[in-house]
Amino acid sequence: METLNERGLKRLGKDGPDTPPNDGTYEHVDNTTGEVVTVPNGLQPGWDYAPGQTATERAVAARLNRLDSVEATIARENVAQLVEAPLFNRFFNGEMRGEFPVAVVPAVERQVLGAESPVVLLSQQSLSAHRERHPEIGINDYRRVQQLLDDGEVYQMPNDPGRLIYLIIEGVTYRAALKRTEDGKKNYFLTLFKSRTDQPPPGAERLR
Repeated sequence: METLNERGLKRLGKDGPDTPPNDGTYEHVDNTTGEVVTVPNGLQPGWDYAPGQTATERAVAARLNRLDSVEATIARENVAQLVEAPLFNRFFNGEMRGEFPVAVVPAVERQVLGAESPVVLLSQQSLSAHRERHPEIGINDYRRVQQLLDDGEVYQMPNDPGRLIYLIIEGVTYRAALKRTEDGKKNYFLTLFKSRTDQPPPGAERLR
């Protein structure tokens, strides 16, 4: 790219700068801040400022809206990137409010739950309560939520069909719970802790 003054433009027979080609745009998400920007194709995005907390929270909320409307495989790839990004560190440390996507419900369980969205959300309120009750559970444990949903044993309580319980054993037994909201629009990750027993709750029916 070359910068020209008026004399230089006239020397080239031009009255003004060339019109940039319209090759379309794409959305880019900064996984550090959560900022969503529209960028022309062929250009790399850049930021001239660091968004504040409110801007970051709005950016995450905007991305959540997009995740609900895309195919599950694409949603899964996006969620995996977010969970591994520094942005999740900020959420885990309580620097962000609201909700954060931590996984995508496998197809079979999504059908059992009757959930509209494939995305599993973790609220800051639940996370704060989890960390207070189970300080031994760290951020890397929460980064295994997708693995837990994919590979864990899945149980359902007959009196609570909108709630699934997961167990996974890799030297350690984790116990986790996932619940669909009453209107079926969202799925929330409720709890995660290490259990001393690999037995499910009494009366639970195994789905997988």
